[in-house]
Amino acid sequence: MANIVVALYRLAKDPYIPNSLPPYYEGFIKGLVKSGNRVLCYFHEIHSTDLDFAGKEIPEEILTKLKDFDPELFILFNYDFYDCSKEFNVPIIVYDVDSPNRFHNKGAIEAQPDRYLFATIQKSDIGLIKQNFNINDNQIKYIKPFTELHNDPENAVLQNNIGFCGSHWLWNGCESIYNFMKLKPTTKERLMAQAVLKEYKKNPLKDIKDIYHEFGYSPDRYLENYKSLMTGRLSGLKRAEYLTHISDLGLEIRGEYWNHASLNFYPEIALCYNDQPTLTIFENENFYNSCKIGFNTNHLQARSGFSWRVCDIMASNACLVSESTPDLKEIGMKLGMMLYTSKEEAREQCIKLLNNEDLRKELVLASNEFINNNHRFRHILPEIEEISSLNLQSVNEGMVEFVNFTKYMDVKANSKKISLSNRIERKIWSLLERDLKNKNVI
Repeated sequence: MANIVVALYRLAKDPYIPNSLPPYYEGFIKGLVKSGNRVLCYFHEIHSTDLDFAGKEIPEEILTKLKDFDPELFILFNYDFYDCSKEFNVPIIVYDVDSPNRFHNKGAIEAQPDRYLFATIQKSDIGLIKQNFNINDNQIKYIKPFTELHNDPENAVLQNNIGFCGSHWLWNGCESIYNFMKLKPTTKERLMAQAVLKEYKKNPLKDIKDIYHEFGYSPDRYLENYKSLMTGRLSGLKRAEYLTHISDLGLEIRGEYWNHASLNFYPEIALCYNDQPTLTIFENENFYNSCKIGFNTNHLQARSGFSWRVCDIMASNACLVSESTPDLKEIGMKLGMMLYTSKEEAREQCIKLLNNEDLRKELVLASNEFINNNHRFRHILPEIEEISSLNLQSVNEGMVEFVNFTKYMDVKANSKKISLSNRIERKIWSLLERDLKNKNVI
């Protein structure tokens, strides 16, 4: 057992459950505790492309608490935390669960690359991390995704044909394109931008200016990655397009931000949204166990890997239909799972399963067995022990303490973020409105 500090960005929360986390993080923390470890979990709620912990001192209150805790290991998801390498002479694992582009303290790594260990859930990021931070092979390890969701076939009631749980990432659309067109580009510059955009979709970790240079383009007006938002916006547009294509097959959407004004342009999927909170392991488990099909689309940054929801779906009563990636294809070839490479193929796969219950059940059974044998937290814990050189297992039950450190944070002045007071006000009204609706008052 060990004293472990975990730090992460909490992208969403259940307003009714204190310290609620998405299934992957919840399963990770509970897995450490169940294995006998003492866990101090720091999380923040600031999403901003300007967020950067590099060069920032650890707030005194946080530093004092860390010293009292006496950590033996730090696990920092996407490095969403302060530089603790000078204050604590213990292993620090930077856990890549999105992309190295999403690391929020690159400066600390660049200053002391030998001080860090790395774990990544997609194989393609191994080479990228090694290249970007000049580290050795023994500093990095691929650790496969996992899930702690479970199927409950005896009590499952199939209420939905297709279920999707996630965010939309659309917001104001692809502002980079809009800003480029405002520059009144020539026909030649527009054609250059089209070629650059096509290449960027294939390699979203590349800098757009580097793509222009690789192609030998030197236009007066460039397409630029406005506030580094292009990857997310393009992923959101693709997700909306794919979901629209299956919206008439009995789709129900859960997750965050689907009541945003950008959905005015996608009425078919807006009408598929159910705002019932679906964040925790329990909530996701209930949702997927009520669906015949669990649908997945990938973020562009998942070049070889796949979303956390893939393992969640495979562990449930829903049959996975997913966009194909190299890492997932390795699994899919063993199980004969339904993978697609286009919106037309995605629709065909869904219809095929909805018309063949025996096939659906066969794939669900194979997926459940595969997850139970390969992708539980108990399977990845030895991998974490290996890279950290620590024993993280004990017969005793551990403990966890959560600390929301959002109040200590700041971002650059030009960052557009909702103030904490406004977010609290909106949440209070949202809860009040839901309660009044349940009581048929409004």
